Amino acid sequence: EPGPFGVLFVGTIAGVYSCNKVTCGRSSGWLPYGTGLPHVSVRSLQINCAANLMFAATFGRGVWAIPVTCPQR
Repeated sequence: EPGPFGVLFVGTIAGVYSCNKVTCGRSSGWLPYGTGLPHVSVRSLQINCAANLMFAATFGRGVWAIPVTCPQR
């Protein structure tokens, strides 16, 4: 799903990746986002702008919190 500020996030078996509106159409546009996630399937992503965190729910390894910068309200 589109992020709150024009960034697209996707959860895969290899981690969380992001791209912006300009780079999404290019093969090199997807970049790894966050570190420390185990090599498991990411099933759901949830952004909490009040805490500046994205939560990645994984299959079998729990929920991981990744820092994210939300736009000013």
